[in-house]
Parts: sequence; C-alpha cells; structure tokens
Amino acid sequence: MNRNSSLIVKEEKLLNNGLKTINYLYSSFLNKDLESARLEVQEILHVIEMLDQIEVRNVRRKKFEELVYTMKRKGIKIDFAKGIIS
Repeated sequence: MNRNSSLIVKEEKLLNNGLKTINYLYSSFLNKDLESARLEVQEILHVIEMLDQIEVRNVRRKKFEELVYTMKRKGIKIDFAKGIIS
C-alpha cells in the first residue's frame, strides 16, 4: 500500500471515529453526563486536528506533484521523483 492510499485509509478511519464520537457526545448530553461530554469534546478536537494534518499533507503533495510535472515538461530531469509521479 502506498503512502497516498494509507492516508486515505487513515482519513476514513478518523472520519468514522469522529462520527462515533459525535454520537457519544450526543448521548452524553442526553444523559446529562458532563464528564463524558468533556472527554468526547477532547476526542473530537483531536480527530479534527488529525484530519487537518492529513489535509495539509494532501495539499503539499498536490503542489509537489504539480511542480515536478512542470519541471518535467520543461525538460528538467528529476530522478528522485520517479516513484512519486508516474
């Protein structure tokens, strides 16, 4: 599995975890369990931070791929990027 697909899998797991956490948070409110609600809020903030990091990586990768493509189009040989861009 390449890095890009492992990021997709990680993102999918985080999204699922976030949805479960939101559900737990909702249940905590219904049950007036404020301590659990605080923990769920911390968890959802962590999930958001992790998803944000994945998005930053995706944007950087896209910019890098565009740069490599532009350099190749201009005839600049790039050996280190062979495995990254086909």
